[in-house]
Amino acid sequence: SPCSVCNFTSSGINAEYGEAREEAIRAGPPTLDGKEVLINKAIPYKDKMKTNRLFVGGIREPLTEDHLRSYFSKLGNIQSIKLIPENRHERKKGFAFIEFDGQEAVEEAVDKKNPPRGQRHEINGVRVDCQKTYPEDHPAYKKKK
Repeated sequence: SPCSVCNFTSSGINAEYGEAREEAIRAGPPTLDGKEVLINKAIPYKDKMKTNRLFVGGIREPLTEDHLRSYFSKLGNIQSIKLIPENRHERKKGFAFIEFDGQEAVEEAVDKKNPPRGQRHEINGVRVDCQKTYPEDHPAYKKKK
């Protein structure tokens, strides 16, 4: 199984290694003691934790997609809203995913808090919890086993 040995940054003391790092990444994964070594570019934590996707939990009647769109469009341009249905019923499960054009809207919605912390909002008398969520290919995504 692959192991990660180290990450390089493109600033500070490691700046002189930038070209060597890029060359190593292009050359493909080396091995160490028979294990594949992953060479990745370091991403500052504050940048890694940014996303344009928002999880909204605690949704119940009378909230609709239109209510969510109206409320959250004040923060930024919404690309999509996905209310998650139950498998056997048309009833909604009580949560949604909202995707914005940019990351700033999500940062404002969660008051710059990183998971598992989030921010509460009240929409039409219903309290909802908002947290950042990440696609599987995002550096901050953690797959639960």
